Amino acid sequence: MRGISRSTGITVLLAASLILAALPIRVIQAQGGLPADQQALVARAIAAIDASGDATSYEAALVYTWQQDWQGTLNGQVVAGQSHDYRRDQQVSAGQTGQGQNMRQTVTFRDSFTSLGGEPVTAELEGEARLVDGTLYALAAYRQPYPDGSQAVPDGWVVVDDASLLDLYPGLDALIPAEALAAPPSVLPGPVAFWFDVTALESALTAYTVAAAGESGSGASETITLTLSKQAAWDLELLFQEDDPVSQAIFATIEGDPLTFTFTLDAAGRLSAIGYDIQLALEAVDLGGLGDIPVGFTIDGTAAEALSLRILSADAPVTLAEAPAEADLAAQTAPVVTTDLPWWNDRVFYEVFVRSFADSDGDGTGDLRGLIDRLDYLNDGDPATSDDLGVTGLWLMPVTESPSYHGYDVVDYLTIEQDYGTNQDFADLIAAAHARGMAVIVDLVMNHTSSEHPWFQAALAGDPDYADWYEWSPTNPGTRSSWGAEAWHQAADGRYYYSIFWEGMPDLNYANPEVTDEMFEIIRFWLEDMGADGFRLDAIKHLFERDGQTENLPETLAWLEDFHAYVRSVDPDALTVGEVWSPTPLVATYVGDRVDIAFEFDLASAILQAVQVGNGARLIGVQTRVLNSYAPGQYAAFLTNHDQDRVMSQLDGDEGAARVAATLLLTNPGVPFIYYGEEIGMSGAKPDERIRTPLAWDGSRVRAGFTTGTPWERLAEGFRTHNIALQTADPASLLSHYRTLIHLRAAHPALRSAGMQLLRPGNPGVYAALRCADDEAALVIVNLSRAAVSDYGLSAGQSCLAGRGAGVLLLGEGDLIQPDLDGDGGLAGYAPLAVLPPQSSTIILFE
Repeated sequence: MRGISRSTGITVLLAASLILAALPIRVIQAQGGLPADQQALVARAIAAIDASGDATSYEAALVYTWQQDWQGTLNGQVVAGQSHDYRRDQQVSAGQTGQGQNMRQTVTFRDSFTSLGGEPVTAELEGEARLVDGTLYALAAYRQPYPDGSQAVPDGWVVVDDASLLDLYPGLDALIPAEALAAPPSVLPGPVAFWFDVTALESALTAYTVAAAGESGSGASETITLTLSKQAAWDLELLFQEDDPVSQAIFATIEGDPLTFTFTLDAAGRLSAIGYDIQLALEAVDLGGLGDIPVGFTIDGTAAEALSLRILSADAPVTLAEAPAEADLAAQTAPVVTTDLPWWNDRVFYEVFVRSFADSDGDGTGDLRGLIDRLDYLNDGDPATSDDLGVTGLWLMPVTESPSYHGYDVVDYLTIEQDYGTNQDFADLIAAAHARGMAVIVDLVMNHTSSEHPWFQAALAGDPDYADWYEWSPTNPGTRSSWGAEAWHQAADGRYYYSIFWEGMPDLNYANPEVTDEMFEIIRFWLEDMGADGFRLDAIKHLFERDGQTENLPETLAWLEDFHAYVRSVDPDALTVGEVWSPTPLVATYVGDRVDIAFEFDLASAILQAVQVGNGARLIGVQTRVLNSYAPGQYAAFLTNHDQDRVMSQLDGDEGAARVAATLLLTNPGVPFIYYGEEIGMSGAKPDERIRTPLAWDGSRVRAGFTTGTPWERLAEGFRTHNIALQTADPASLLSHYRTLIHLRAAHPALRSAGMQLLRPGNPGVYAALRCADDEAALVIVNLSRAAVSDYGLSAGQSCLAGRGAGVLLLGEGDLIQPDLDGDGGLAGYAPLAVLPPQSSTIILFE
């Protein structure tokens, strides 16, 4: 019975419920503690399942419902609660053909949430999967669209080449990623659909085949009712598929003992139906993403669950699934050629942690003077040269005064961190960067300050002028973050203050207009007095919290509209980049009149997964969704940042995978951001200090050219081979690959444009896209696999190649074959190179 606890996610339930199908009689006979008559009945029920193994066709239906209500109480006060109603209807028909099993499965579900103090949110989804002569097809579409009326899942079917990849395709993949389930959906701004976890779909289909394939449709002859103790049902795996801590916790909440299970057999002694009703009281279970229950916090709730499986017919004619008409992927992602884009679409940004970039004074800590001294590495200001990296924008992690090494707990928004230099040093950096044509944006930490900030200290001391600059409570409300962390912390005076990330970062209270006024003045200071070109906005989905809801509130979105209008009034050209670590549909709600662009976390994970597994299936779906979710080009593309394990560590040191990941990033319509050191393959995995280590300028022992003193943090593993000095003159190095891609992007409008048309490859290991501009088009082909590929022909019903001249190879090796286009630029099995080398990148320019 999956899906009881929010911590397990909402998942396909059939495999668990039909675990009986794989339970042999010998296991039943080996169980102890069952009366002989019950043992015989269980064996008979299992035999009915086994007897159905020779059927050639069947139809079945599954209905699953779940209702849950709970409330959390702290010191007698209700501080959290949730009501949840869920229904899933699933139908399947299957039969045997000469090519094997032929199957059609349809699924619909309706999910409704209401949290304490929140509005009801309902999501509806329908989807279909077909297995036709060994080929799997998938389709899903929203029945309730997103607030802007768009379809977040592209229309059209997708051929699934590998059943294990079913969950990677549009619609049947993550409509909301699993991590988003930690937050009650009622906090989300608008209707959403939940995780349709098809990872278990293949096993579910198999379970249907084994468990239900014998029903003859000749009518039921008897019903076996088993009344078993809870423990016996657990031992027989009638309740759970595996013995994990979550299942054990849920098992403990089952009310009633013994339990009743019903098996219906047809006249031939084969299984016709199986059903049971179980009631649960979930006081002891982790609910609603609350994590560990805090001291004094109690949960009272009830849950009802019902599962019904019906065999409609078997060994009788059924309507077999047919292959759907092939959808034209190119038509779904028709290119948008946009020439009037904001200035940031012409940039490649580089994220700098000043503490780790370059040390100018030998104290072991990077500083602004060190960054200025090394700017020529990033951009030497001469477009004619190609030995600089070529980045045209800098994002500086926090540079203001802070007691912590990372700077995200600010004590003075108007003063440069003393370890980094002075305000004049920052002004000099701005001048040096602008002279090279580089924009500079700075991290603005608006959600919270340091607990050592004078504002917080004044509030703590009882200063009435700052009494409500932060959120205070005489008791602990018990709110937890979406990742389960305690959000309220006790101060020295006994009161509790709201601080979602940790006790040293109390959240500002933007319900107080004085806080907004002060933050607006800080914004004006950095844009006008300090000369910054914009901001990267940290943790903006957490600006407001209410009734235990800690992210994505309507108040946050409304506040950001005023913020964006104010930024525009100070500097109409300033860039705002939002960090909204959420799924694409949520991130997109922030972009436009709240922030200019936001980081695309779904796309980043899809790129890394594609290069890890050597398969572009999920990436095609995610990229399609991204293109459909934003105004052309208005999102920030990246691979990793300062909060994530570095690319090379995630890829287990596979430099070939890192190279093609760089290609996918730097040929993307979004604005690219590169985390410092990724261009040389620096490694690093959590804790955070180890993903923010000093940049390796050379392979010298201990210091790596970063400092003449002792580095503030020891160098990354592998710095002797992954350093700038060793790679800078090697044309085959990862650094040279980054340089080439960045300079190609700068030289060719097609690679900077918002126009992208995904092509349909003949091999799942190949990813291909056309980048389209008015005067040119670029065909980007990436072989993700670790083997050479020749059977990858690219197809599209139409393309932006219509009317253009012969192609020229910009990147890659081999004899170029020109395309044979129809009048609309359509392609059919086009292979521009006879062979694509393993993990290779190819770019062809058409003018």
